[in-house]
Amino acid sequence: MRARWGIVALGLAVATGAAGCGDDAGDGGADAARPDAALADAAAQDAAPVDAARTPLRPVITLTTLARTFTENGGDFPVDPGLDVSDDGMIYSAMASLTTAAAGDVLHIGTPGSLTVALQGGSTVVLTGAASPGVYAAALRTVSFFTPSDRTAALPRTISFTASDEVGPGVTVERMIDVVAVNDPPINQLPATLSAMVGVPVAISGVAVSDADADGAPLRVTLTASSGTLNVDPPASGSRSGDGTGTVILTGTDTRLTTALATLRYTATSAGAATITMLSDDQGASPAPAQTDSDVISVTVSAGTPPVLGLSGAASSYVEGGNPVPVAPMLTVSSASPITSAVLSIESPRGGDFLAMSAQAPFVATDIVRTGNTTITITHTATAAEYQNQLRFAIFANASDDPGSTRTIRYTVTNAATLSATGTRTVDVTAVNDVPMNVVPGPRAGLSGTALVWSGGNSVGVTDFDAGPMRVTLTPTGGTVSATAAGSAVLTMPGGALQIDGTLVDVNDTLATLRFTPTAATSATLVVASDDLAGGTDSDTLTIGVFDSTSCSAAVHNGHRYFFCSASVDWTGARAACTARSTDLASIADSAEDTIVSALGTGNRWIGLTDALGEACFGWVDSSTPPPMGATSTQVRPGGGCPTAGSFERWAATEPNQLGEEDCVYMTATGEWNDSGCNFGTSYLCESPRD
Repeated sequence: MRARWGIVALGLAVATGAAGCGDDAGDGGADAARPDAALADAAAQDAAPVDAARTPLRPVITLTTLARTFTENGGDFPVDPGLDVSDDGMIYSAMASLTTAAAGDVLHIGTPGSLTVALQGGSTVVLTGAASPGVYAAALRTVSFFTPSDRTAALPRTISFTASDEVGPGVTVERMIDVVAVNDPPINQLPATLSAMVGVPVAISGVAVSDADADGAPLRVTLTASSGTLNVDPPASGSRSGDGTGTVILTGTDTRLTTALATLRYTATSAGAATITMLSDDQGASPAPAQTDSDVISVTVSAGTPPVLGLSGAASSYVEGGNPVPVAPMLTVSSASPITSAVLSIESPRGGDFLAMSAQAPFVATDIVRTGNTTITITHTATAAEYQNQLRFAIFANASDDPGSTRTIRYTVTNAATLSATGTRTVDVTAVNDVPMNVVPGPRAGLSGTALVWSGGNSVGVTDFDAGPMRVTLTPTGGTVSATAAGSAVLTMPGGALQIDGTLVDVNDTLATLRFTPTAATSATLVVASDDLAGGTDSDTLTIGVFDSTSCSAAVHNGHRYFFCSASVDWTGARAACTARSTDLASIADSAEDTIVSALGTGNRWIGLTDALGEACFGWVDSSTPPPMGATSTQVRPGGGCPTAGSFERWAATEPNQLGEEDCVYMTATGEWNDSGCNFGTSYLCESPRD
């Protein structure tokens, strides 16, 4: 067929050059199918004069009656190889023209002999030259029909033939050809070979399907792997089934399928040779029967190799209370396939341990998950080099005061072949001795010769975050100390001090039984010295106010201790006597407290109520309770006015009367309050905020 095309092309080029005029070769439609008859007449008349001695006949073209059928993709098809031409003289021109045609239809001519060929628009062949009817018949028998379209229209084509002699054109005859369309098969495009590694998804590029005459009808593509699995994105406006298995079926137009096939991935499950078969089926769209195309990719699968994890080098060192330290700053990772995950965990963690890691590109914070502060899981597919950089940012620290010693951190790295490498890294932990800390109450007060109990809100204790054996030494001044040993605690009395040795728990349980009996006249002390026997110590001094039991008595109410002393002193001296003993003149907040205080002692007693800081408003010296209103409502305190009525008060009738300079208040023998000058002597009441 290609040889014929070459001959025709050469003949047409020569004919066109020789003719030099006539219809434009690019014309189509009716003009191309039906050339101007005048052109044929003129060609005949110019060729030879009419012989006046005879009566000429016009030429006659006789067609065969055999049915003619052209099948799509069948090549050049002779229109009528049995055609004949008759005339009583010479013929000077002839033409063959497509009078019923579809887009793309053309006429060709094979061997024109001595005749000149001209082509008009591809649908008309014109022969010229003086020759016998036999020459013209031979040439017209080589006229062939062809249509290159893959969407051939299945309608009959009509080709007309006309010949002209010196008289003019003969009768035009027509030949009909039936055209049969053929369903073109789909065409696959895919690589011939592929290399893969077990467990590592590999993208298959260059996979596509086309169908020249599908005209938007859906195709079905079946992809089958002899081993392993296939994944592909679903086509838009199509369907997908079996994704992630060994057989995936897609349906859709060829363009949509090609877009989807660009995402095809293969994951091998075993080493060796494998195949991936692509079977495309146009499902008989245009027309039936269905056409298919099947192609195979040969796959060479190599065995997956595990990653290699390097954790050599000197151990990192962490010191208690110091900054976090990198766990493995020189860690290395290598792998033939991408890394998909990594896990770091502390083996046998202690309280206060934690691992941390900041995200480094391409990782983001959500890729890194901490569990219980001692395990980090990274999930992200990245290169070995990217994982190596990320894992180098792991840090360790311990937030406790008892961090222990060495820690072992385990690393597990997994690649796309689902193979893992593990290793451990050591962090040396250096503990720092934490000093003990005493827990002691504020100043207390008591009667001489009467033991004070150091428990409850007055407890003496010691804390130590990393305690081993503990020693507490209690050294009294102006009194004696005692306790009852608890657990395995050992008590000794070196130089009059009380020494307690034992565990932290036993020492504290022993201190809960502590008793101190003051003997001094005014104040005593108790020095509490703690020693963890590892270089850590703490020391505190407790102050105890001492009231002489021969002249003072005591009572307790609501966590406060009250002392009545019968010595006769002025208000200022009374307050000084109280403060020297870690107390102050008594303040009375309510009737319950008033009942206790009123019952303690006899006669007049100074209390802690005064307006010495500013006239008119009385206030308690410790500001612990609202000051009483008194007899008037016009009193103003220096700090911003008297309180509203309703605070507790027990003034005697007409008191406070402010007769003269009456800045101080005493409690009468009947428990009522009276303001007076501050310089006369009487008994007094002291109050300690601690029992």
